[in-house]
This record gives sequence, C-alpha cells and structure tokens, in this order.
Amino acid sequence: MDCTVLVTHYQTPDLLEVAVSSFRAAYPEISVIITDNGSRKDSGTEELLLKLQRSAPHRITVHRMEQNIFHGPAMDLAIRELVDTRFAFTLDSDTETLRGGFLEPMIASLEANQHAYACGRVLEVDQYGYRVPAGSPGGTPLCWVPYALFDLQHYHSLPPFEHHGVPNLANAVAARERGLSAINYPIADYIHHLGRGTAGRFGYGLGTPTWRNIRYRIERLFQRNT
Repeated sequence: MDCTVLVTHYQTPDLLEVAVSSFRAAYPEISVIITDNGSRKDSGTEELLLKLQRSAPHRITVHRMEQNIFHGPAMDLAIRELVDTRFAFTLDSDTETLRGGFLEPMIASLEANQHAYACGRVLEVDQYGYRVPAGSPGGTPLCWVPYALFDLQHYHSLPPFEHHGVPNLANAVAARERGLSAINYPIADYIHHLGRGTAGRFGYGLGTPTWRNIRYRIERLFQRNT
C-alpha cells in the first residue's frame, strides 16, 4: 500500500509500545515513522525506541527531536520531510489497534474520489475546534487525527497541521472552502483511542487561553444548561 503511518510521541513509552506493536500485528508490512518530541532521557523512551527499531529495521523509522515542537507541527514535519508515499495515516500514541482491514477500504475510497482529501472519523467543529451538531452554520467537517488517513496530494496545498487542540482545524477549513470533502469511516471499530493519553499527563502546552476563548467556553456552558 502507498501509505506511511505517523506516530508522534512524548514521554509515554508504555502507551507508545502498545500503539506501535498492536498496529504492526495488524499491518506488519506498512512503514511506521515515530517522531519523538524531545522525550527526557530518564523517561524510558530511548530504550523502547531502540527495541522497536530492532524489531523491524526496514519498517520502523525513528525521528528524534531535540525539543517538544508539539503534536501538530511534528506531524507536519514528518509529512513534509520524511514521507514519500501518497497517503499518510496519523495514529496517536495512546491507541491500540484491535484488528486490521481498515486501511485498504480507506485508501480505496480516497483513490475513487478526487475531491476527497481525508478519511476517518468525521466530526463537525466550530471555528475554535469545539464539536457542534452536523450541519451547524459555520461548522467544518474534519477527520479526527488520532486515527485518520490523508491524501498528501491535497495536504501539501493546504495549511499545515498546527499547535492546537485540533491540529488539523485550519487544514480542514481550507479544504472545505476549496470544495474538498472528508469521508466518514468507522475507524473506531478497528482502533481503540484512549484519549488524552499524553495530554492527560503533560497537558497540551497551549498557554493561557485568550479572553475570547474563555468567554466562548462560558457561553457554550450556558447554552448547554438552558
């Protein structure tokens, strides 16, 4: 398959081992690129990365960053500098692949639709990245990046993944404005996503929320309670 899997990691080797090993049990021939975002030497990460590389020297590549550039920028760096396939599958380090059989139909669906740029669990979000009901005014459909397939023929002409709670927000907004679509696929039936595996331990590193963002959260809370 003309596809590379991208895993971005920061100081959770226990989760990373499950994510990579379970995926490779389902797809041993697919290349996996692990971008380590400046994990500390005492985190146990280096030992695991060496173990994973030795287990599949021709299928697992490790790219070590000196410091944490965060999830979105690390995925974008891997796509632009390390991937030489048409498709990239983003896989969070806090996932466990339950069974294979998903990449083939996902790739086929993108190959069959020249106006589709991504395939996976499609959610609709507002301008800040918060989920909204499908069809909401101003809403943007996007594929949830913990387990999503992207056609890089389109990706390279769109805004890059960025440091944000929803790294592909600007990317998806631009895709929608260009008339590109995201294809929904029941990927959660194949991959379990723990959720906040890294962020739950280390946070998102997004800094202090702006007043506009805080006000927006208060408004959303009020709306849910009325």
